[in-house]
Amino acid sequence: MSDVYQNAVLAIATSCSAGGTDGFLKRKFNMITGTAYLPNELPGQPPDSIGFKRSLPHEELFNVKNEFNDSLTNRAWAFQERLLTCRMVRFSNCELQWECNTLEQCECGSRIDVYNPSYFIHPYYTQDWVQPSNQQSGLSYTAELYNQWTIHIVARYTTMLLTHPRDKLPALSGVASRFSRAVNDEYIAGLWKKDILKQLLWSSDGGDEYKAPPQEYHGPSFSWASVGCVSYVKINQSLWSAPRCQWKTTLVSASYVLEGEDSFGRVVDGKVVLTGQSYKP
Repeated sequence: MSDVYQNAVLAIATSCSAGGTDGFLKRKFNMITGTAYLPNELPGQPPDSIGFKRSLPHEELFNVKNEFNDSLTNRAWAFQERLLTCRMVRFSNCELQWECNTLEQCECGSRIDVYNPSYFIHPYYTQDWVQPSNQQSGLSYTAELYNQWTIHIVARYTTMLLTHPRDKLPALSGVASRFSRAVNDEYIAGLWKKDILKQLLWSSDGGDEYKAPPQEYHGPSFSWASVGCVSYVKINQSLWSAPRCQWKTTLVSASYVLEGEDSFGRVVDGKVVLTGQSYKP
């Protein structure tokens, strides 16, 4: 199914619908609009008119979820579809929105240039996966991809809702498959082998209900897939390559057992063996 979204010319999303039987042509948000009249500097001429309207505080690409979010934007499976689709028209609760690999545009007039250098790498740009900005950060192209996976993909994906929590890895398998071709790396239950030490630096986020181990097995305990909402350590990425930054830990082995044939799908068992110095407080 991921290939369908990835190769689609245009996807139409009824983001405000809670299900297949729910309507999507909602009443639009009551925007403040009007016209202001200003005196004309030329004698005898009618006043100049200026139209105005209030921008809606809808969800933007890099913002956290808010009260104007639609049902579909909070769903994990839809997150993957949004990542893989190069162009999308969304019927939201408030307005009609356009989203593609270069910008997000909406009826209220807000606009985001995805390639604006003031933003991070666009998390939804997957056609060539990302536009590298290593000229600014000093990181290699692959290092930026790994950073993109942890900070922008996984950390946000784990806040999404799943009807069946066991689908946490399958619901991101299409994105993982495409990502693997970009980094040429082995996928280990949500983590990437060549970057395994940094990939392990996640922690449970949110309330106690997210931090407690789930009753049902979702993935091996070393993986973010084993718990609920997670966040990653945000360290200046250029420090990783600094001469004084040396890893005291190395990967010995990593193994996992798949439930099915999809190498990016559900995992029923896994183990990572590391060697390094221990710390005594």
